[in-house]
Formats: sequence, structure tokens, C-alpha cells
Amino acid sequence: WIHRRWVLQQLIQENSLPSLLTKGNLGAAPVERIHRLVQEEMNVCSEAAGRYPSNYNAWSHRIWVLQHLGNLTVKILLDELSSTKYWVSMHVSDHSGFHYRQFLLKSLMGRTVTDSSVLVPNQTVNEQNHSLQKEEESAGAEAACAEEQSVDLPSYLEEELELCAELIEAYPGHETLWCHRRRVFYLQHHLSNKLPLLNAVLSSVDSSDET
Repeated sequence: WIHRRWVLQQLIQENSLPSLLTKGNLGAAPVERIHRLVQEEMNVCSEAAGRYPSNYNAWSHRIWVLQHLGNLTVKILLDELSSTKYWVSMHVSDHSGFHYRQFLLKSLMGRTVTDSSVLVPNQTVNEQNHSLQKEEESAGAEAACAEEQSVDLPSYLEEELELCAELIEAYPGHETLWCHRRRVFYLQHHLSNKLPLLNAVLSSVDSSDET
């Protein structure tokens, strides 16, 4: 897995815009190439996780790919949340798969700026993490900002609790499901405490803009 990360880092450098301009190779957009790399790595991680139970190395690599290739965009996080739902439903005793979903939910909380230590407009977060996309797809970056602002995170947490309840009823006696439910409930409680403060700050920002 470490070697795969090294190879991916080399590919990221080769697919950077300055590198492509130097080589005169602009056949496919760098963003599209990176997207294909992400999808290929997700497939490799899924296959490895299916072969060996509690394969934390595979799931850790999957997290690394999202952080370094996918930039933890809301679209990728939501896609991963959807695509891994069936997997965890078929592996109800595998802590690693549920831990990955917890990572996705926590990352969504970070991307929607609910942490009191990062009370800034979402556009600022995107400007820091998507400099390449801003150069290549300014319109697409603006759309991504709007998408991140419209994420209904409480409903995703509620859906995760419902998934836990369904699996607990179908597969009683599995500690993994209860551990995951407890973690999701904690995230839900954490979010409920942060939202009032976030709304107050955003309201004050809107008021200052109007004046």
C-alpha cells in the first residue's frame, strides 16, 4: 500500500497542469485523469477489503486516496457514502468498513463548516483545497461551493441511524453495529450543538454584508 501511494504521488505530479504544459500533453483534462485514478483505487480497495476481513490497511489507503486525490469534495464523500452502504450491510461484523463510513460523515461535517474553530464561508475552504480546479473549471468550482452549502447533513446522519437500526434488527448480537450506532449518535449530538452557533455567526456575517 505504501508503494501504491508513492506511485500515485508520481502520477499526481505528472497530471498537474504545469507538468502537462511542459510536456505539451493536454489530451485529457487533468481533473478527468485524477478522477479515473480515484475510481480505480476505490475498486482496488473494495476488492482487497472483500478478500480479507477487517482489512484496515485497505480502508486506510482508501482514506488516503480521498484526502490526496479526491480533496474530500462533497460529491466524492457522498458517492462513497452511497457506494459503501451495501458493503457494510453484507459485512456487519467488520469494524473497518463502518469506521470508514464514520470518516466520511466526519469529513462531511468538516466540509459543511460546522466546527466552531472553522467558522468561515465554504468558499474559503474550497479556495484552499481546489486551486487546480479553479484554474481549469472556475464555473465548476462555483457550482461545488453551492453544492457544499446545500448539503442536508442532519438527514444523512438520520439515514445512517436508520441503517444501523435495520441491520441490528436483521443481524442481532453484532457489537460492531452498536458501536457504529453509538458513534453516529455522537456525531449527531455534536452537530446539534454546533448548528445554533454556526447559524448565529452566519447571520451576523449576512447583516454586516448588508450594511
